[in-house]
Amino acid sequence: MKDVLKLAREAGFDCAPDGHIYTDSINGVCDEELERFATLVAAAERGACAEVCYRIAALIGDPIDQERIFQCATAIRARGETK
Repeated sequence: MKDVLKLAREAGFDCAPDGHIYTDSINGVCDEELERFATLVAAAERGACAEVCYRIAALIGDPIDQERIFQCATAIRARGETK
């Protein structure tokens, strides 16, 4: 939950200490903030997935298999660059 609140703050939401999220918008969440938040969450998820690849690669002895796993991690991270 702390990670989500950190991302919400980074996206521009005003998060109270109790975890409630406030914005200046009359209608609640602003579209720009929500889009930024979704982008941050997706980036964090891609980073976590790539990290799993790196951990698995560390357990693999075959350098060719390691390289394939590194390529998978690179492809996961690159998904955020294509839109």
